Amino acid sequence: TGLISLIVQTSLLIGLLFEMPVVSYYLGLIGFLSSRFLAKYRRHAIVVIMLIAGLLTPSPDVISQLVLGIPMYFLYEFSISVVKKAERKRQQQLMN
Repeated sequence: TGLISLIVQTSLLIGLLFEMPVVSYYLGLIGFLSSRFLAKYRRHAIVVIMLIAGLLTPSPDVISQLVLGIPMYFLYEFSISVVKKAERKRQQQLMN
C-alpha cells in the first residue's frame, strides 16, 4: 500500500505541475502575470523547479530529479510564450 500511495501521490502532483501553462494563460489573460515578469525571474524559477523536482522524486539521485526538472523547465518556457499570447489577446480586447 505504501508503494501504491507513493505512485498515486507522485502522479497527481506531476499532473498538477503540468497544468502550469494553462494556469499561466488565464493569469496572463486577467493581467495578474506578465511574460516580462516570468522572463525576468527565470533563474529563480530554475532553482525552484529543481527544488520541487527534488522533493517529488522518490529517490535521492540527480538523474530522476533531472528527468522531472527538465520537462518542468520546458513547461516554464512554454508558459512564457503562452502568457505573451494571452497578453496580446487582452490588449485586443481592451482596444475593442
